This record gives sequence, structure tokens and C-alpha cells, in this order.
Amino acid sequence: MIFQEEMNLKLSKIKKIAVLQGNSVDEIVKKAEKLLQNQIFAVEIPYRNEENPEFIDECIKSVRKNVPGILVGAATVINKRIAKRALKSGAQFILSPGFNSETVRWCISKKIPIYPGVMTPSEIENALKFNLKVLKFFPAENCGGSEFLQALAGPFPQVQFIVSGGLNSINEKNYLELKNVVCVSGSYLSKI
Repeated sequence: MIFQEEMNLKLSKIKKIAVLQGNSVDEIVKKAEKLLQNQIFAVEIPYRNEENPEFIDECIKSVRKNVPGILVGAATVINKRIAKRALKSGAQFILSPGFNSETVRWCISKKIPIYPGVMTPSEIENALKFNLKVLKFFPAENCGGSEFLQALAGPFPQVQFIVSGGLNSINEKNYLELKNVVCVSGSYLSKI
């Protein structure tokens, strides 16, 4: 899956994805501009507002339009319906907190890179059935952290991770030093 591999490579060079949230589209765009100025080249905008997904759609569209130097992902994509919204809004990649095979299948069919969340060897094996080799490890700090990821490198040498959940500017180093970590993600990166 060339589209997936190309995004994997981009994220491995970028190393950090800032979780971007705010109360207005203008605020989100301004934060994205500031992140780009501070050498953060990727953001994820989470679909956490069930009552107003249109707001998230608009944030994704506006950041894509107004901050072209930054990669824009949609996060907290928990089903195919949200994945469709994200793709229509211009998201360049999808992150989900868990592994939903229907969402994964749909994203692959639409050629949009997908990073489903995993935290067990069984979930990793499930992802490998879809030929996904970069996965989101979430919630990292609550699930054994960098030591757990280091242990996964033995049985899964072909798998790498986007690490999220409980990270901060101090512990991110523990993850970025691991060979099986592509990049880290968190809202702490937005606090510039």
C-alpha cells in the first residue's frame, strides 16, 4: 500500500504530531500557524465533539487551506461514518484510539492512511492481517510505556508505532529513542 508507506515515511521524518483543539476555527488555524513556525509539521484534530462534528470538519478544511506546510490528520475516528467526514474534509491521515476492522477496511479502500490504536499483541496481529505496519500505541503511559514497546520489538520486529497517551516534553525522549517508534503525539506539543 504505497499511500500508507508514503505517509509512514513522512511521519517518521517529522517525529511529532501535535493534538490541536480550540473553541473556534480561527483559533485552530492560528495555533497551527504557530506550531509550524515552531517546527511542528503535523497535527491531528480530534473528532471529540459528537454534538458538532461540522466544527471539526471546518477546522480540518481551514488548516489544510490556510497552513499548507503542515500535515493534517483526523483523530478519534471511532467508526466509518467519522472516517468519511474526515476524508471529505481533507484529512491526510486517520488516527483512531482502537482497532475497528470496518473503519480500517474502508480507509484502505479509499487509499487514506490509517493508524488504528492497539495495546495488545492480539490487536497488533489483527492489524498485520491488513498489512498495517505502523500503528498507534494508545494509551501509552497507562499500558506499560516505553518498556512495553521495547518488549514488543522482539515478537513484532516489522511493526512500528505512533505513541500517544500521557506523553509530555520529558518522557517523549524515552519513546523517540526506541527503534520501533515512528513518532509521538500529544496535546502537550500544542502548548507552545
